[in-house]
Amino acid sequence: HTNGHDGSTTNSGNENGNTQSVVTSDWTEVRLREWEDLKWRDSNGWQGRDLCHNPQGLGVRILHYYYASSSKEMAGVVWFGPHAESHRGLCHGGAMTSLMDDFCGHLAFLHSDGGPWSGATVQVNVSLKKPVKVGSTLRIIGRIDKHEGRKIYVHATLDDGGGEGINEKAPVVYATLDGLSIDGVKMSHHEDPVSNRTWEVEVCERSGRLQRRDSGWKLE
Repeated sequence: HTNGHDGSTTNSGNENGNTQSVVTSDWTEVRLREWEDLKWRDSNGWQGRDLCHNPQGLGVRILHYYYASSSKEMAGVVWFGPHAESHRGLCHGGAMTSLMDDFCGHLAFLHSDGGPWSGATVQVNVSLKKPVKVGSTLRIIGRIDKHEGRKIYVHATLDDGGGEGINEKAPVVYATLDGLSIDGVKMSHHEDPVSNRTWEVEVCERSGRLQRRDSGWKLE
């Protein structure tokens, strides 16, 4: 379970793929400007909306990502909307796989010294365990298992987060990922300040919590 992302307890997988509680102190909410500021996105070379981070999207939508650099973990809150539907009332397996692809890539970007979009997902091995109902809000949580040269190996689980307190129960698992990303690859051919952004950790004025934001928030 995740009790908070500002220095608390979360579940992390061990070498057998099971989950165990670990305590971290550096969870930060991840914010990329192009996920939120659509006018800025349109004026800086993007031609549409992000598949998984469109704030107006009705398919699979990642509402939040949180990253802990010390443990190389990331967690996210994900909503599966009506445009992710396949079988009646159930989401397409491709929506779950797209989520895993996004998670694998962004975890590598956050771990990289190259900043946002510095890398690429090259392998997504997803096991679909249980159908996801349209309208579900679930948790994705994972970690970097291994970093060899430019290869970053990622394991992640899509689940319901389980229960807490008197309702404590094991999480229901919907899918698992064993993925591979390549570090330091620039897929875009643009050479401008947007393509050379860095990660910056700052305190949110509203919540007082740490956020890991791209330096693009300071660009015009």
